[in-house]
Amino acid sequence: MREQLALQGLRLDEHEKLKPRRNTLPSFGTISSQHMISLFMTLKTLVDSGLSVFEVIKKAEAVTDHLRLKNALLMVEDSLGLGYTLADAMRQQKKIFSDHQIGLIEAAEETGDLSGALGDIITYLTWSDSLSERMARTFRYPLIVFTMVALLSWVITTSIVPQILIYFGYNDLPMPLATSSLIGFASFLQAYGFIGVVGVLLGIVLLKILLHILPVLNYLVSALLFYLPFIGALVAEHDLARFSRVFSALLASGLSVRRSMVIAAKAMRNRYIQKSLEQANQTIEQGFSITSALSRSCMFPRYAVELIALGEQGGRLEQTFKMIAEDSDKRLRMMVDRIISYIEPSLMALIAALIIWLALAITAPLYQSLSLMG
Repeated sequence: MREQLALQGLRLDEHEKLKPRRNTLPSFGTISSQHMISLFMTLKTLVDSGLSVFEVIKKAEAVTDHLRLKNALLMVEDSLGLGYTLADAMRQQKKIFSDHQIGLIEAAEETGDLSGALGDIITYLTWSDSLSERMARTFRYPLIVFTMVALLSWVITTSIVPQILIYFGYNDLPMPLATSSLIGFASFLQAYGFIGVVGVLLGIVLLKILLHILPVLNYLVSALLFYLPFIGALVAEHDLARFSRVFSALLASGLSVRRSMVIAAKAMRNRYIQKSLEQANQTIEQGFSITSALSRSCMFPRYAVELIALGEQGGRLEQTFKMIAEDSDKRLRMMVDRIISYIEPSLMALIAALIIWLALAITAPLYQSLSLMG
């Protein structure tokens, strides 16, 4: 293809490339991790069958139902037809394919082990999806409980409190403390509940927008999360596992340490940690050892630094970071389970307190009426 373009007087290099023509399908829609796993499994199966890269992408596009992925594969197919490598074609679709995935494909095209690279990507995506599910599970239960509490509060406000007010107004009785506090709570919800919910939702949306457009704010919030009790340890362990797994796979693919560091740093979701890794890479470029550079990073605990030092001395960095990733993954599982074990009894105690409060608010007037009648 490159020779054919050259005969036509067209030049194709890293600085001057033809643009793909085709963009006929809608480019909206959320792409889940399951969609990406399915795509790369299809690609690996087709590669293992012995098809050319162009045929692999063409057939993968034909069997893909997701419109946004189908559109991206059409664009990749056009780029391949114009002489791009697969990595360069995927790089044109950076909203779909990550730097980590592109880096592995790029290294695989040099070594000829495309199937192995696709397998590494599938392994990472599967691990990342499982990790995200565990992290989501940590906060899913509290969200369900707080939703139940909100519904209970709405029932109290609309059904129970009006009946209590009618009862006391009719009998002209003083209110017990539990009952008066319940009525005050209901009045507060009626006055400010809707405004509060809308304000919180708008605040979340605004914060997400500001984090996206203001890198400084993103960095400050990331640093705050990193140093928060419990949450900070969870964030650090999460990104340590992610970095070690990505870095190990990139080294195994044949990329250099500095190139692998750049790509792995971009895989971090916490901007504060990402900046720390970028500074570590600059330290390596200045001639310092990997151990010395990473020991200055906020993310690596002492045990990890000692393992990296041993791996660097023995020329086994790939295996060392894979070991750190597995160990960090185990630690993360234990942390998530521990947090859940703390949250569950706390929420049960909160629900019990609300039920007792509601019971006292309803029954106290009855006992008060009986005592006055006696």
